[in-house]
Amino acid sequence: MASNTSEHVYIVFAQDISIDEGVSLIQQSVLRGRTLEVTRRDVTGNAVVAIVTSGERAEIKELDVVIRIKVEVPAIKLSGQEKSCGRGRTKGKQMI
Repeated sequence: MASNTSEHVYIVFAQDISIDEGVSLIQQSVLRGRTLEVTRRDVTGNAVVAIVTSGERAEIKELDVVIRIKVEVPAIKLSGQEKSCGRGRTKGKQMI
């Protein structure tokens, strides 16, 4: 995977650090002052979902304040077009 490929990643911070502190540390040490694009905050899991490159993900994984980092699997978009399945016509998953 190329180092400039964008990924949605789930970043879990250590319990002794706040989400804001973790995001700030990533921005300073990995992104070198650029803003981390956070798409969701998980307060109960002390984590964020953010968009980073695969190269940045590798650097973030090495930080002491990060317990775990996981690449989010993108959802598969269904076309919604009618298709024949042999028993009748379907629209999406619903028989019509």
